Amino acid sequence: MVKAPATGKVIAICDTVIDNQPGAIGLDYARVKGNLWMLSENYVVIDHENGEVSLLAHLQQVTIVVQEGQLVKQGQQLGKVGNSGSTLEPHLHYQLMNGTGSHAQPLPMYFTTIRRKTGNRTFVYKQTSLQTGEQIISGR
Repeated sequence: MVKAPATGKVIAICDTVIDNQPGAIGLDYARVKGNLWMLSENYVVIDHENGEVSLLAHLQQVTIVVQEGQLVKQGQQLGKVGNSGSTLEPHLHYQLMNGTGSHAQPLPMYFTTIRRKTGNRTFVYKQTSLQTGEQIISGR
């Protein structure tokens, strides 16, 4: 289940793209030309109305339960993790930006608790940030 990272207003969604078979990218490049969000295919974009915008992408087709213009609260369900767009395996792509245009810049993200898996060991970190390319595991 994918949940809203923070309170805000849903400003864009796409929920119509069939998930790829694992290991195969099913992206229609002609369709995404000029819209970089479409590389993620099924997505939700939330404007947090504080200069921050979240993109949650690669969601499963027809699982998005919010609509454009809807106000969402932190932790509210948005949809389910999928395998749509430019991806080979199911995962959630989360990106925090300072806007929605072509000049939007990435912003650092800070988490209250995350779990990193290294080899066969799991480490819990409080009040931390992630580095590009790091992977975290779900669960409590």
